[in-house]
Amino acid sequence: KTKTIIRLGSYNVSHNLENLILSTAYFPTNYKLILAGVSYNNYYEKLKFLIKKNNLKKVTLLKDVNYSKWFEILKKGDLGIAFYDPVNTSHKNMAGTSQKFNNYLLAGIPCLVNKNEDFIKFNKKYNVLYIQQKNSPQQIAKKITQIFKDKKIYRKKVMNSKKLFFEKLNFENQYKKLEMYI
Repeated sequence: KTKTIIRLGSYNVSHNLENLILSTAYFPTNYKLILAGVSYNNYYEKLKFLIKKNNLKKVTLLKDVNYSKWFEILKKGDLGIAFYDPVNTSHKNMAGTSQKFNNYLLAGIPCLVNKNEDFIKFNKKYNVLYIQQKNSPQQIAKKITQIFKDKKIYRKKVMNSKKLFFEKLNFENQYKKLEMYI
């Protein structure tokens, strides 16, 4: 069965997108990567060139997708990617606040994130993340391959992702908590 790794969100620096894309050269034959989002500073064109230059066939790069396409990609996903280089306060504190991360929870898929204290603490509480310590293309591919090899842990994280979204991290539950202050 094909394993679909997805990365949704803006195309911009500080998301380790180049190494993620280059990691596909080391993917097993039945793995593919789909990226979709809005481009800033012509970053989409830079990534498109990187894919072409390296003749990478396991990458689909989409720009400015509509909601139906966005959710179609989410449904296909087996693993979400949410890398944030620690360049600012926002990127250091994305656990539970990242839109792409919350979309992965909605879809019931685990998420591969970069190692930072915020994600480590979040994962200790909810066990829905895989944490990537190294960022080279080879290391990213190796981690993704390991994720799918351990089916028991993967299934547990899928169940935890669904449970976390439906019981806690969704708008309706968040709003109910706020209502008592209104």
